[in-house]
Amino acid sequence: MRETAAELRALQALIDRSHANTKPHMREIIHPGEDSLSATQVVKLLNGMKTVAVAAPAPNGDPLVGPMDRWFLHGKFFFSSSGDAVRIRGVRRRPRASVVYFDGEKFAVIAPGVYVRLDADRFFTYSRTPKAFPG
Repeated sequence: MRETAAELRALQALIDRSHANTKPHMREIIHPGEDSLSATQVVKLLNGMKTVAVAAPAPNGDPLVGPMDRWFLHGKFFFSSSGDAVRIRGVRRRPRASVVYFDGEKFAVIAPGVYVRLDADRFFTYSRTPKAFPG
């Protein structure tokens, strides 16, 4: 874990704020405090290089999703890709992307935001068994 106490607090505040502002459909699925993960749990789960699904606009604005390698450091997602990659060119024109990392039905982390370092403006966590993950 490379996150500072302040970074963990900021990530937890983002998670709490995101869950507090959900629409009815998501409230039916995720019950904060019951089916959600804490910032500390998220940081431990996302440690190291992982492959995530990244949704970003193509240069023509069409939605595009595909796998990308990423690091989660200091409470932020970081990606590496070629500057001429379709998703990267699209993100340059419209700087928005969403990231999803999940393990079947065990847990999911969903973070919409901006590229190259994804500054998430929402951050949702979900697990049917949140107590199974160390905090």
